Amino acid sequence: MLDSLYPASDRGNRFVMVYFCGGFGLTMGPLVGGSLSSDGAFIPCLLAALALAGCFALVMMFLRDSEAEFSKLEPLAPHVKDQQTLLSLASLVLVSA
Repeated sequence: MLDSLYPASDRGNRFVMVYFCGGFGLTMGPLVGGSLSSDGAFIPCLLAALALAGCFALVMMFLRDSEAEFSKLEPLAPHVKDQQTLLSLASLVLVSA
């Protein structure tokens, strides 16, 4: 999706940001969540997650510089017919359940 939103000259920077943020979030998320809930209370973790999600949503709404339109959405049926993709989706659903 990033390759359709950004020109080739800016695409590398965007991919680096996405992959860095994903790795950073997967690394720091359990550490921060574990430290917030170390006393056994889940409420601080929930409030912190909601506050971070709200801040991220506000930043994305106000600082969005791209005017991308998603008028043409591809159907998922051709992608799900592939056996490897179906196996990947099934494994993701089973792992997350």
